[in-house]
Amino acid sequence: MEYKILSTRQEKATLFTTVEFTFETFTETVEIPHFFPETQTEEAFQLNLEQNIKNVADSIIARENKAIEIENILPTIEIGVSKSFE
Repeated sequence: MEYKILSTRQEKATLFTTVEFTFETFTETVEIPHFFPETQTEEAFQLNLEQNIKNVADSIIARENKAIEIENILPTIEIGVSKSFE
């Protein structure tokens, strides 16, 4: 997985990054808000920025994996069949 920051913008105390993620089978672009305390050092800010981006990537991967699981379950769901609760 790779990522590229395409743009940044600021709204008051929030930094937004538009990030393009390139995974093995797809590419996705998202805007990520970053909230940082004013007392944070520049180095800590950069580390938190990168961690936030990684967290979003992990969430995208988890979402895609769940979608695959659901695709596998769909054929097992019986449509139009009446059942009783036990």
